[in-house]
Amino acid sequence: IYTLIKDLFKQSRVLLFIWDDSCGRFIKENNKNHYENDFRISHTLFASVLSERKEITSMDIVKDERIKDSESLHGQSIHSVMCIPLLVKEKILGIIYVDTQDQSLEFTPEDFNFICLLSIHIALVLEKILFCEILIKENELLRKNVNSEHPLIGNSELFNKVINISKRVAPTDLSVLIRGETGTGKELIARFIHQNSPRKHFPLVPVHCAALSESLLESELFGHEKGAFTGANTQKIGKFEQPNGGTIFLDEIGEIPLNIQVKLLRFLQEKELERVGGTKKIKVNVRIITATNRDLEKAIKEGSFREDLYYRIKGLQINIPPLKDRKSDIKPLAEYFIHRWAKNFDRLPPKISEKGLKILENYSWPGNIRELKHIIEQALVLSTNDTLDEHDFFIDSNSDTQLLDNYNFNSEEITPFKKAQEAFEKNYLNNIMKKLNGNVTLASKISGFDRS
Repeated sequence: IYTLIKDLFKQSRVLLFIWDDSCGRFIKENNKNHYENDFRISHTLFASVLSERKEITSMDIVKDERIKDSESLHGQSIHSVMCIPLLVKEKILGIIYVDTQDQSLEFTPEDFNFICLLSIHIALVLEKILFCEILIKENELLRKNVNSEHPLIGNSELFNKVINISKRVAPTDLSVLIRGETGTGKELIARFIHQNSPRKHFPLVPVHCAALSESLLESELFGHEKGAFTGANTQKIGKFEQPNGGTIFLDEIGEIPLNIQVKLLRFLQEKELERVGGTKKIKVNVRIITATNRDLEKAIKEGSFREDLYYRIKGLQINIPPLKDRKSDIKPLAEYFIHRWAKNFDRLPPKISEKGLKILENYSWPGNIRELKHIIEQALVLSTNDTLDEHDFFIDSNSDTQLLDNYNFNSEEITPFKKAQEAFEKNYLNNIMKKLNGNVTLASKISGFDRS
């Protein structure tokens, strides 16, 4: 912007000031002309522009009553001066200052009208630039918040291998297939890859494919045109278009119906799509990360998943191990959840006793990290002690192999499953009710059981 104005007024002195919210003042834009960097401006003129929120121009300051008291202008033998605010919606984003000491270069009314018109366009451009800078800062802050809200925690060899592979693949555009049981943190790994990729300044859009019906899923992924089907009253931009330049994360991709798999394969091959009900091909720049807990190889043999799509999404495969295979990660994960929930409950984070830790480490965790998080939350709700011991964690036993003994099972007399389940639920709820002094509402909320 400075260069543009300087080129228009080559023989004049030009300064551009931009408002900086971080320090609450106008900052002079740098230029290479040390002479212009050193010259003084009229504070009287500057203050008038700010207070009146309108431009001030003087073809000949000697004859101008408005600025006759400006010592800096007269002291530098300034002949003509223009000071124009860059105004958008009553907010001054900057100020253009131009002056000349040469009487032969006296500014004309045409010069004044032109720079005033130019300032309107410059102000709009500047508004967009400042808005983009704010967005970049907010996105960076959001990424930091996401990282702090959901950090990748673990020091086991298996987990470190997952992180190292994720770091290696992140800077590339290779498609990634993340595999693992429910609750192992597949979406966290997808976010980690995105946040460490060149696409991090653009959105990551997650889609949980299993949560949508076939008709909704197609419209959700590819979008639709107005009138494409009953209820399509407006045009809709699909998930593939939304992160243009970013990443899309397709969770539970193994649940996508075959007819949509065909359309997805075509999109991955051609990098373009057609909205539902549309005929126009739309080019899309997006990286694909997928995840599943399903045995895709078995699904291919059964005919429910396309083999060509499988190899298209499997640019690189990352296998997340279940929590039961990451025993050394259980303690740091539990401590993280303890600190997180303690903060939410406005209390000091309790420690875990050796027996408490043992019961956590010996459990098989079928629900993986998600289950651990819920167990820790329950423990902090029910216990007010400074230390959590084995009695505070609502899991079956310190070892899955001892479950039968706890509920009077033995090798000679096997209790029917339904009866065993009822015995467990009764014992589980009795323990909760004792801890909560008979508070049915809170017991229902924590356990997930209906009040009745």
